[in-house]
Amino acid sequence: MSMQPPQMERTERMRRIARVWSVIAIGVVVVIGIVEAVFPHTEGSVEPFEWLLLVLFPVIPVIGLALARRWELWGSMIALTSVAAQFVIISIDRASFLPALLLSELALIFPAILYLMCWNIERREAKLAA
Repeated sequence: MSMQPPQMERTERMRRIARVWSVIAIGVVVVIGIVEAVFPHTEGSVEPFEWLLLVLFPVIPVIGLALARRWELWGSMIALTSVAAQFVIISIDRASFLPALLLSELALIFPAILYLMCWNIERREAKLAA
């Protein structure tokens, strides 16, 4: 049995869940990117708005999740900020996409929030220990 305090065990468990979830989300995004590169779904030109969405989702949140493995605060903030920016952009132009977008974004939001929670718990524990 582990001799760690229960709070540390929960934090480590949350961190493991966030890491596994991040790896799965990154893998799905890479597979979708490869499939889209090989078999593009559009025949015509892509609008600048669509290019912006391609950069905001999923590239920037995935980079944030990858960074969060090392720097939990900065990586999770990058992921969450880019998701929020995408919601704002889509709500301005194509609000009908929001329900489907929310479902797909949950896969990226959840591990980012877990990383942020782990960072916050460890920061509070360090302050209490000092």
